Amino acid sequence: MLLISRRMYAIIFFLCIVKAAYAEPSLSVRYLINEPVSLLDWGTYFLKKDLENSIKQTDSAPAVRFVDVDYDYEKNMIILQIRYHIKTGELSHVVIKDFCRSLLNTVRLEMYVDPKTGKLQFPTLKQSKVSEYFFHNGYHDANQPETLASDIDRITNIDVGVWRGNEFVNCKGELMGSDIYYMGSEK
Repeated sequence: MLLISRRMYAIIFFLCIVKAAYAEPSLSVRYLINEPVSLLDWGTYFLKKDLENSIKQTDSAPAVRFVDVDYDYEKNMIILQIRYHIKTGELSHVVIKDFCRSLLNTVRLEMYVDPKTGKLQFPTLKQSKVSEYFFHNGYHDANQPETLASDIDRITNIDVGVWRGNEFVNCKGELMGSDIYYMGSEK
């Protein structure tokens, strides 16, 4: 009888601990659970992940890099932002303005745009890789604008910044363009 009561106490004790360990989501977590994710949020998140994978560090470009994709509400612009900080003494033979241009054009190529013409690389393409991230997979929404892909491509800009020591160059350009605009100081 004593053995049964000890087991019974152990079971009751275990059940009380398990129940005490369960907790309801906090007010903040419940708020987040109920907030929908827009296709804009979804698209910029996965575009950033893809861009990070596309712009990898290599031995020929030893640098600390930062990649971000953001939507500027005031300008109605999607901005692909890449920042490189080249370690002092590394790539001293490289003109950072050329390096900046090369990075910007690499992004264009990765997104299926010919940097020389500012047009899609292949005639069969209907959209850049950028706009692929802003569509539902598996079904077509009847409310989706027919010009969604071209609208996304048109408002997407690339912003690349390169630092080496006290030198800095910032180059910018439209995704669907061939022009590059420079700012900064270099030796």
